[in-house]
Amino acid sequence: MYIRDRPNPIDPDSAVQQVFFTTLERQYGLSGFAQIQAHHQLFLTLTETVGWQVVFMQTILDEYPSGALLSEPRDNTYGVVAQGIELWLRDCQAGAIDLSPP
Repeated sequence: MYIRDRPNPIDPDSAVQQVFFTTLERQYGLSGFAQIQAHHQLFLTLTETVGWQVVFMQTILDEYPSGALLSEPRDNTYGVVAQGIELWLRDCQAGAIDLSPP
């Protein structure tokens, strides 16, 4: 497993947190479309300098709704979903997104 270089975490004993989530996607082709469900496992660490940072993300794809496995776990750390999460975390840290309850 490749871990990208990041600033040192605040607390080395609890440095990495996991988040599991799924996305539902459509892939279009000549014969129509297929629905793909992606199961993501995201690892984050909290740093003093930049807040939460993505450490690693892996993804497994399956057909929806049948659940037929389409892929083994793959490194998706530099994929578009991880990039979107990094941008969202950056905006939160900068105060551009209001996370307070309504």
